[in-house]
Amino acid sequence: MPRGSKPGERRGGRQKGSVNKTTAVRAQAIRMAGITPKDFLLNGLAFYHGQITDEQAKKEPDEGKIAAAFSAGKEFAKDAAPYCHSRYGTIEGDRRAPQQQEPAPTDARAPTGDSNVDEIVTRFNTALKPAANGAVKH
Repeated sequence: MPRGSKPGERRGGRQKGSVNKTTAVRAQAIRMAGITPKDFLLNGLAFYHGQITDEQAKKEPDEGKIAAAFSAGKEFAKDAAPYCHSRYGTIEGDRRAPQQQEPAPTDARAPTGDSNVDEIVTRFNTALKPAANGAVKH
């Protein structure tokens, strides 16, 4: 009789999807509180956003109140971000855009009539131009 399990077959151990003690305690605490951490943080963020918009709607807004509400709201937003957005590296297929490079100057200086200076400028300009195959000249 063959021994071992077939591919994909599970023969023991913890059942798939079962909750461990720590997760069960956390879930019970959230149920008892009546609000999830994400909802709590988003409510705080909405509160400070409301304070900012109310103050800005006034004829003479108090910049100190706006700054204080913005500072407190920023903390709520920072704490709520992991609940709302995945980390950049965990998004499948997402690649960071290559950083924009400033274009190299085409001409360092116009020809002066001095042959030595013109030769240096020509060499400098050719060094600045990228190679056709994308390789970097050294």
